[in-house]
Amino acid sequence: MIDFEPGMKVAYLARISRLENREEEERLASQDNTVLTFIKDKKLLLTENHHYKEFGSAYIRPIADRQILQDILGAAKRREFQVLFIFKNDRLDRNDPVLCILYIRELNKYGVQVYSYSDNWLDCSDPIKQLMVFISLTMAKNESYNTSLRVKAKFASNLKEGKSIGGVPKDIIPQKDMDEIIRLDQLGYTMEDIMQDAKVPARWVKRVRSGERSIPTA
Repeated sequence: MIDFEPGMKVAYLARISRLENREEEERLASQDNTVLTFIKDKKLLLTENHHYKEFGSAYIRPIADRQILQDILGAAKRREFQVLFIFKNDRLDRNDPVLCILYIRELNKYGVQVYSYSDNWLDCSDPIKQLMVFISLTMAKNESYNTSLRVKAKFASNLKEGKSIGGVPKDIIPQKDMDEIIRLDQLGYTMEDIMQDAKVPARWVKRVRSGERSIPTA
C-alpha cells in the first residue's frame, strides 16, 4: 500500500484501444474523472507533462514497442515523479506478464511505484506480491486472447458465408501489416510515411486509423 503525502509528484497513464470510438472515449472520460478526482483529493501533484494518453492495443504490442511507456521510463530515470497511476492493471499491459513485471521493477528501481486505482496492489516488492501481479496480468491477457478468438471466428464465418461485416471491406489486412501500421502511427508517422515504410496502400492506413482490426480467414 502506498502512503500518499500531499505534494507527492505523480504521473498518470490513460489508455484506450481505439480512438474515434464513442464507447471507448466515454469509458476513458469516466476513468480520467475517477483517477484525477482521487489525485486531487489526495493533494498530489500531477503536471500536464506527466498526464500520458495512449491509443492502441496493449495486447498485440509488447512494452518495448510502446513509445509512451519508454517515455514514462525515461521520466522515471530523471526522478520526475514518485507514483505512476493507472485506472486498472490491464491499462499497463495485456501482452506479456513477465515483461510487464520487469517493467514495473525497473520503475521501482528509480523510486517509482505503480498504483492501479481499481486493483491498488501492483506491487512487485516480494515474491508473493509479484506472483499476484503475474496472475492478474495473465488473466488480462487471457481475456484479450479469448475475445480475439471469438471475433476472429465470427468474422471468418461471416466472410465464408459472404455476409457483410459492419461495412468492413473484404480485402483483409494481413496481421503483420496491421501491426506495423499501428506501430508507425503510434510513433507519429504521417500517412505518406506509413505507406512508404510499411509498403501498404492508403486505404489500409485509413481503415486502421478508423479503428479496424484485421481478422485472418484461417
